[in-house]
Amino acid sequence: MALILVKHPYFNEPGFERHQGTARGDESSRKYNFNIEQANLIHALYGQFKNPPVYFKDVIMRHFWIKRDDIIKQAEKWLMNSSLNSANRGSGSDPDFDAGIPQNNQTTEATVRKLIQELTLMTDPTSDPTEALSTAADASSTLTV
Repeated sequence: MALILVKHPYFNEPGFERHQGTARGDESSRKYNFNIEQANLIHALYGQFKNPPVYFKDVIMRHFWIKRDDIIKQAEKWLMNSSLNSANRGSGSDPDFDAGIPQNNQTTEATVRKLIQELTLMTDPTSDPTEALSTAADASSTLTV
C-alpha cells in the first residue's frame, strides 16, 4: 500500500527516503512515477484490452468503451512526457538515481500508440450485432411489402 496510495512512492523504497526534498530526489521520483505509468499503460490497460479474462470480457470491454477518451488523453500525455524523458535518461553512473528508468522506450511508445489507435477505432460493445441485423432485416421486409 505504501507504493500505491501515495503521490511519490519512490521515497517509500528502502534507502531512497534520504533523497526526499532534494532536486536529485524529485527527479528520481518523477522518473520512477513515469516508469510506473508506462507499466500500467502496457500491462494493466493494453494487456487487459487485448486479452481480457473470459468471464469478465464484457465488463472490461464496456469499461474501455466508456473510459476510452480519458485513456487516450492519458496515453497521449504519457507519449509527450516520454519524448521529454528520452533526453533526460539516466547516465547509469548512479544506480540509485537511475533505478527503474526505462532504457528502451521505442517498443513501449509503439505499444501505447497502438492502444490509442485501437481505442479510437473501437466499436460500441454495448450494441448487439444480432439486434442490428434483425432490425435491418425487419426494415428490408417492410420495404418490400
